[in-house]
Amino acid sequence: MQQRYILFQAYGNEGILLECKFALLQLLKYNNTNSFCVILYTDNHAFFKDVLQQFIHHQIVPLTPGKIKEWRGEINFVHRIKIAMLLHFFETHNGAVLYFDTDTYCRASIISLFEAIEKGNIYMHTYEGNLDDRKSIVFKKWKHFLKENKIACNGKAVANIDAIQMWNAGVLGFSGTYLPQLKQVLQLTDSIYPIFPKHTVEQFAFSYIFQNTISIKAADNFIYHYWDLKEYKKLLKYLVDKNASLSLMQQLQELSAALPETIFNEKQQYKKIPFFKKIFFKKWDIKNYYS
Repeated sequence: MQQRYILFQAYGNEGILLECKFALLQLLKYNNTNSFCVILYTDNHAFFKDVLQQFIHHQIVPLTPGKIKEWRGEINFVHRIKIAMLLHFFETHNGAVLYFDTDTYCRASIISLFEAIEKGNIYMHTYEGNLDDRKSIVFKKWKHFLKENKIACNGKAVANIDAIQMWNAGVLGFSGTYLPQLKQVLQLTDSIYPIFPKHTVEQFAFSYIFQNTISIKAADNFIYHYWDLKEYKKLLKYLVDKNASLSLMQQLQELSAALPETIFNEKQQYKKIPFFKKIFFKKWDIKNYYS
């Protein structure tokens, strides 16, 4: 069996650090901590000392302002750091890797994901659609850009544009076998971002390179990604501060009563109510969870 690793990057503001700590707690909830090694790239290792002690195997990799600047590259792209971090990891490690954005958390055991990765599968968080989806403004912009610009990758022109799939890159799962493809992701990102500086460039690069390697599998049944619930950061801080005197496991129990998935579903249900009917319903507000 290959070595198994879970990677996080958490640096900067307190909200991001809290999200990462919450994700680590959810790992404890669903998984045998002897099953993998957690590797955390961070500029604040002291913040995670208590939760990382719960993992039998873990490593801290310090992130300095200089390293962050280097990994943003000459294109100065924040999401380039993810790619550079993974390349840095594979310089000294080999095996099956699951990378988590900080705004993610387990909803089930991830052991079967590792088993599939060890068989050669590649995972991303979820499939978002093809570039020919006319309902998506983002996809329309990508389609127009690719048709108006000659973009090459690994010596071949990006082709069959309408059929290109876009996958969410909040979760990535693959093995060291795909290191050549990871290097291509970086090259494609560096070539596109200077002329098309969109926040989805890294996502497109992963999607394009991986789907032209193997059929990508979705990880969303195992891991939830709440990128579209920005207000959760403030609620998370409130809940953590409120329960600071409790043990880690007790804190986890309290946090589980207000999971982002539940909150997001409630928010979406309220948004679907016709405007004229909303007067009969209590207005949805995440502050309802503050008590």
